[in-house]
Amino acid sequence: MVDQIESHWRDQLRPRLDGLSDDEYFWQPVPDCWTLSRRGRSSAPISFGTGEFTMDYGEPPHERVPVTTIAWRLAHLIVGSASTNGKQFGRTAASESTFDYAGTAGLSPTAPNFVTGCARMTWRVIDGAFRCGNGGGPLRNSRSNRGEIMIDFDALTMNYLTVWNEAEADARAVAAGRLFSDDVTYTDPLADVRGLDELAALVTGVQRQFPGWRFRRFGPVDGHGRQVRFGWELGPEDGEAPVAGFDVAVLGDDGRMVQVLGFLDRVPG
Repeated sequence: MVDQIESHWRDQLRPRLDGLSDDEYFWQPVPDCWTLSRRGRSSAPISFGTGEFTMDYGEPPHERVPVTTIAWRLAHLIVGSASTNGKQFGRTAASESTFDYAGTAGLSPTAPNFVTGCARMTWRVIDGAFRCGNGGGPLRNSRSNRGEIMIDFDALTMNYLTVWNEAEADARAVAAGRLFSDDVTYTDPLADVRGLDELAALVTGVQRQFPGWRFRRFGPVDGHGRQVRFGWELGPEDGEAPVAGFDVAVLGDDGRMVQVLGFLDRVPG
């Protein structure tokens, strides 16, 4: 398997990308292609990503099938490999919402990392991936051979904080729909809400109260069965975090969160 991947990368894909210019990277064969855009400049219904450039997206059905640029296609492949790197090979968890997309034709190190991870795979990992579908989390309707739901708590909590950090309402709604049940409840010392709409309003309120601040995970993630607890901080992206706390989430049968309990450990005076 590793030989096949390396051969495809070395002899097929990599040579075709050598010398790729930014003009070719972003070239649109027809108007309104899905592509990568500077944050806030996309005309697509939804934009994913945490960096300067975001990835266009829209929920099906589409009025017409979207045409994509080379930038979009590479981003789609790279974030897929990065997601697998995180789920299977111990790299940083990644998803469409959490990825920092490249604004130039320069290549990402994701593919070499992916190959290295494959080379280190054991039969236990391979067998587990086949049993559990994708090996990632949350895996809706994916269970172990004992009937237990299989959850990647690391990816789950990263996706949770992505929802709180996502500034684009449409992208946040898509991410929240994947992560939370329709009637999810959220309770902390300052809020008590039910359902996706009330939760969305709460997130918007927090973002307006602390403009430019971001949530980041703090400390270990502790999960078992259908519950997980994890610490977080809130503050400027490159500075100390004045706010900190921890959340406990309970998951439903499909792996989505049905209840979140929040606790505040540090708040501004």
